[in-house]
Formats: sequence, C-alpha cells, structure tokens
Amino acid sequence: MTQRGCGQARKGLSEMLSAILLIGMAAGAALLLSGWAESFIRQTAGNGNQQVAQELACRNAGLSLDSGFGNAGISWDFAADPDVLEVQVLNTGSIDLYGFSIIAVIDNQGLASQLLAVEQGYQKTLQEPLKPGRSAVLKAAITEDLAGALKEIIVASSACPSLRLRKQL
Repeated sequence: MTQRGCGQARKGLSEMLSAILLIGMAAGAALLLSGWAESFIRQTAGNGNQQVAQELACRNAGLSLDSGFGNAGISWDFAADPDVLEVQVLNTGSIDLYGFSIIAVIDNQGLASQLLAVEQGYQKTLQEPLKPGRSAVLKAAITEDLAGALKEIIVASSACPSLRLRKQL
C-alpha cells in the first residue's frame, strides 16, 4: 500500500469493503438460485416419479380380443353407409384401462393406416374405465370411406401408452 500525502482524496473503496460487498453479492445470488433450483429439481423428480409409477403399473396391463364377438373379436362392414368397425376387448391385466384408440391397416392398392377415435358412447374414461376382467365393445368413429380389405387392427389405451393389442387378419 502506498502512502498518500496530506490533502490527497481517497479514490475507490477499500480492499476490505470490496471483499465484503463481493461476498454479499455472491451469497445473495446463491440464495436466489438455490430457491429456483430446489423447485426445479422437485418438479423434475416429481414428473420422473410419476412416469416411473405409470410404467410400473403398466407392467400389469393386458388386453385381448373377445373371440366370442364378430370375427375373432372384430366386426366390420366397409360396404355399409357409414362404414362400421367394432372390436370387443377384454382387460386381462390388473389395472383400469381407458382412452382407447383404434388403428386400422387397410389394403386398398397399397397398405394405409387409419387412426380412428372411439365413439363417445363406447369410449372408456378415467371416471368409467374398463375394469380388470371386464370386456367392452369399442366402436370406431369413422368419418370417411374405408374402402379396401382390412389387414390389421391395433388397439391402444392412453392409460398405458406402451400397451398395444395387434391382430392381423
């Protein structure tokens, strides 16, 4: 440190005061970041735990066609107006299933897949799911002509996105 003569003004802050201010700003920034980081980690871990819980529950999910209905569980008439496609599914697992959709693979001079919603009166919901051991008819909401030969049906449930029931015809 250099000596100053009498009458010279001090410029800037002392080293001690600078260090204290720097430490205070760093502590304040850390405090702000820690609050944000904590809520981010909790939210991220919560989403991960929910997804893991769903995947574990879906290990106990099962779905099959009820062979006593239509042609091995499937009934369709693409010559009708409007077209008709129904499947009767049986919940063979141990968890509730709901939010069904149907994919129809049709051969009309080439294979084409058609994602079909289930008509409202036939859809299973979270409030009224397909219970284990029960069966239900799912009627596709067909809004266009599905001319061609039905080759495959795939039934999916939003309760277990990895669960797929496939039936080739």
